[in-house]
Order: sequence, then structure tokens, then C-alpha cells
Amino acid sequence: MNTALPWYLQVCVTLNIKNMSIKTITLFAHINLISIDKDAHKVVSVKQDMEDVASVRKNIEQAVASVRRYEASGSYPLVKPNFIDDVIGHFTNGGLSTEFVLQDNSYHEIVGLPGYTRVWELPLELRDEVENSLIGFQVDYDDESWDVLDVKPIKD
Repeated sequence: MNTALPWYLQVCVTLNIKNMSIKTITLFAHINLISIDKDAHKVVSVKQDMEDVASVRKNIEQAVASVRRYEASGSYPLVKPNFIDDVIGHFTNGGLSTEFVLQDNSYHEIVGLPGYTRVWELPLELRDEVENSLIGFQVDYDDESWDVLDVKPIKD
């Protein structure tokens, strides 16, 4: 049995695929809280702003809406906003890499190790543990419309 599509359907499928500009990024949420066992010198837990698919999708959709509002009010007079710089870079609660999240200069609540307020201030072994604890997501989006098509947690 021949399962190939007729030529006219192949053309339609090809045109639809070529018209969509699907891109994929990796997103890691910012850190809220780090619990450390001072005696064992180990990270007990890391709490991030977004830890599930629904919260990541909602955060990105809210960021897109914010950029669209700013664009409509004329806040981008010289350059059209783009998804990576304006949506992800300025309005989401995350970054495109674990390094970005670790270098975040905002204050973090670090419990169990007094005197530290930022991840990058921690001793190297603890920073490595925090980095390995981060939850990341693969986000597929349409680069033209900025629609979020799929969000999946990254598996180790």
C-alpha cells in the first residue's frame, strides 16, 4: 500500500513548514532561596522562581504581553523588539544559561551560611552544587508571532 501523500498535499505541508520559524531556547529560572547545611558543607535545596512547565509558559506569555504593550506605546522607536533580548532578557524571571542565573546580581535568600547574599559569593563547591540543582526548560516558540509552542523540562 502506498502511504505517500499526493503532490498537492506535499506542497501544502512544505509551505506551512517553511512559513513557520520555530526556534528553541533553554531557559533557567532565577534563584529565590538556597538552603545550605553548614556542618556538612552541602546544598540542601534550591528554590527557583519557576519550577514547572505551567509557570514557565505563563511567565513567558506575560513577558510577551509586556513587550507588546511597550511596543504599542512607542517605547521601541528605533529597533523592533525581539524575543530573546526583550522578552527573555528583560521581562522573564530567568536566563538562557546556568551561568547567567548564577551571575545574577540580585540578593538571594541563603539559609545556613551567614554572610552570603548572592550565589556567586559562595565557595566554588557550593556554587557547583547550586548549578547542578537548577531546573531548566526547553522552550519552542514561533520567532514571528512569539507564540510559545512547547515547554519541556530538561532531563539530566
